[in-house]
Amino acid sequence: MKIHVNLQGSCYGFSLRTVTLVIGILSLAGNVRVFSYELQIGADMGTLSNFLVIIPMIISSALVVVVAVKNRFPKLLIPWIVFSVLELFIVLFGCYLFMVAAGQAFQPKSIEKFFFITIGVLLLTVVILFRTWFVVFSYYHELMFGPKKYPQPEDLPLYYHYGLFNLSTVAVTR
Repeated sequence: MKIHVNLQGSCYGFSLRTVTLVIGILSLAGNVRVFSYELQIGADMGTLSNFLVIIPMIISSALVVVVAVKNRFPKLLIPWIVFSVLELFIVLFGCYLFMVAAGQAFQPKSIEKFFFITIGVLLLTVVILFRTWFVVFSYYHELMFGPKKYPQPEDLPLYYHYGLFNLSTVAVTR
C-alpha cells in the first residue's frame, strides 16, 4: 500500500527545514524542562515511567535538530515521528484523566461550560501536536523522496564502499 501525500515546500511562508528546526528546538527545550522538573520532585515509581517517555523524546528531538541543521540523514527523523504519536496519545489520556479528576473535585455548577472548556483545550492541544507532527513528517518525506541535494551513500559507486578507488581505472568522460 503506497500513500501519496501532496506536500508543499513551505509552512507559513518558511521552509519545512526552518519550521522543523524550530519544532526540534522547542521540543528539545520542553522535554529537557520536563526532565529537570521530574528530577526536582524526586524519582519514585510514577516518575520512573515518565523517564521512559521523556529520555527518548529528548534524544529524538536532538536528532530532529541535527537533521534540520545538516539537511540530510532523513531516517534520523523516524524516532521523533514515532515518539510524537506516542506523546499525542499520552497527552490525550492525561487530559482525559485531568478532566475527570477536576470534574469530581470541583463539582462545577455549570457542567456544560466545564465540558466545553476542557474539550476545547484538548482539541487545541491535539491540533498543535498533530500539526507539528505533520510538518516534521513532511520534511522527512521531502528529504526521502524529493531531489537529493547531497550525494547519498547508496548513490556512490561500488568502489567507494570497498576502498577500491584507483585513479588509473576510472575513465574520464566529457
